Amino acid sequence: MKQYSIAFVISRLTIAGDVLFIFWILFNGMDSGWQATGRQWAVYITLVLLLGLSGVLIYSYSNKQLKR
Repeated sequence: MKQYSIAFVISRLTIAGDVLFIFWILFNGMDSGWQATGRQWAVYITLVLLLGLSGVLIYSYSNKQLKR
């Protein structure tokens, strides 16, 4: 049985939380019929991009740590 470190598990849970939050943002957008002001669009897009970047960086960092 393969054992994982607590840091590896937490990083995967963080990535899952990021993805879930992105889906929640997209669901709220669909629920409102994609009606938003320009400022709201900028905030939504920026938030999704930051969450996506966070997930990518956490994933790459945890894989580097796993290979050590």
